[in-house]
Amino acid sequence: MRVVAIGDKIFVNAFRLVGADGIEVSGPREMLEELRRILDSGNVGLILLSDDFASQIEPELAVIKGKYAVPLIYELPSPGGSPREIDYMEMVKEMMGS
Repeated sequence: MRVVAIGDKIFVNAFRLVGADGIEVSGPREMLEELRRILDSGNVGLILLSDDFASQIEPELAVIKGKYAVPLIYELPSPGGSPREIDYMEMVKEMMGS
């Protein structure tokens, strides 16, 4: 299964350097469209999203994460962005519908 990074050019290129596939997007709506397209393909095991765009489509992401066990979808800080604390227990609860 493939690993795919979705985000701006810098985010995507960083993951391409370590062997992941990448899709450059220019905004949150485009990210959501590409995410849906990837989910339909069925051959991806891990999707990495830049948090600067992902944070703007959080309600849609919560629905998607709750619907799909695979691929795993993670939001990571984009280069130059400020790190934020991630509550992994809350994320798991959301995915399980609790």
